[in-house]
Amino acid sequence: MVYAIQGGGGIDFSQADSSAQFPLGLAVQDNLGGSWCYVEAGAALTAYNCYKMLVNGVVGSSTAKDNTVDDNAANFVGGFPCCWPQQSFDSGDFGWVQTATGDGTLEAFTVTGISAGDKLYTSATAGAMDNTAAAHWGIIGQVIAVDANATGTIAITVQVAAPARVDTVVANAAA
Repeated sequence: MVYAIQGGGGIDFSQADSSAQFPLGLAVQDNLGGSWCYVEAGAALTAYNCYKMLVNGVVGSSTAKDNTVDDNAANFVGGFPCCWPQQSFDSGDFGWVQTATGDGTLEAFTVTGISAGDKLYTSATAGAMDNTAAAHWGIIGQVIAVDANATGTIAITVQVAAPARVDTVVANAAA
């Protein structure tokens, strides 16, 4: 079981609330060295999708390359922080999203054709990760598949070595 070891008591990573219980943007570490951030859902969030976090602790759009223009790009020199909700949120809900795994893992949606050990990137499928770099946003940081996916857009186990960022300017092939 993953639990918070740094950042205060009363933290339940699986809980979503209609009102804030912690300061937005609060970052904590879990017992496996994973990183979590307390956020507000700017729209409904699907568990396991990859999302961009905005500067004010609000989770923005999913990371599909064909999403609309970046949110407040001037605030994100070096790319948007990435996060993976491990549960679904309604729009306006508050809760915890995972930003790195430490010695643990997290679940992330991927497209078909992923092999264990593949480096993952954003894809044209909103929120899903892909192992093809061409024409997708760069991921600054390592997102590595632990499991394989040969059956469609499903959640698989991945490792995120350190908080990753989505670079909306530089394509993966150049990142």
